[in-house]
Amino acid sequence: MLEQALKKLQDEMDKEKNNSYVVFIGGYLKTHIQAHPADAALIMDEKKTIAGSLEKMKGIASKQKIGNVAVIAPDQGFKIINEYFGIHGEMPVAAEPKAPVSVEIPAPAAAAPTGLDISLDDLL
Repeated sequence: MLEQALKKLQDEMDKEKNNSYVVFIGGYLKTHIQAHPADAALIMDEKKTIAGSLEKMKGIASKQKIGNVAVIAPDQGFKIINEYFGIHGEMPVAAEPKAPVSVEIPAPAAAAPTGLDISLDDLL
């Protein structure tokens, strides 16, 4: 069952290789079922697709949108994917945001004189 589920996911990822969302979610699901082979049966449901999980996520995000912007946190996105496929248990851990790094940019060196030394008074 595991190999069939991996193939189903890979086939959809190959079909939608230009859709980075499908490829990312497919990679997540492949990693998940390799760690939890019992969940492979949930992936094999013919009614469930990676694209379907994206539509579910889009629907939930659109209910939360402000103006024309809809954003969901990564952990909420993974939760939606897991619920869509019926996966229960551990969730991936979101990376802790890192503090901004301070970078000093040196001041540009003064331009070398071009050899032309004129003042406004010389032109009057």
